[in-house]
Amino acid sequence: MFSIGLVYILKFCLNWEAYMTFIVHGKTGEKFIIEGQKRDQKRIQIAVPVTYAYPGKESIVTKHGTSFDLSSGGMGFYSEKFLEKGLELKVHAPNIWFSPKTCLVRWCSMKKYNLYRVGVSFQ
Repeated sequence: MFSIGLVYILKFCLNWEAYMTFIVHGKTGEKFIIEGQKRDQKRIQIAVPVTYAYPGKESIVTKHGTSFDLSSGGMGFYSEKFLEKGLELKVHAPNIWFSPKTCLVRWCSMKKYNLYRVGVSFQ
């Protein structure tokens, strides 16, 4: 696996269907689009801070994580907490979007103690 290091967002379009946001490596200018996928939407690898929130027992729980991929239909990010499949979240990636997006947890798997990979779809 490679590290994309410093990335710059060259273009952002509110309508993802129009075109994919281009992420380039600061040194080589390569596009990082994940090949060989079984999805309709192309994914790109991107590591940016994310904040996510969901209703807790007594209040709104707010946590921070880091994304690992992004597509027009959803995103993957790392979390310190296990998130149940079907949980509705508000996810905000201020480097990408102006406001939080409503998401649904599709899967969550433990990578190691206190580190989970989470896949969400945009609603």
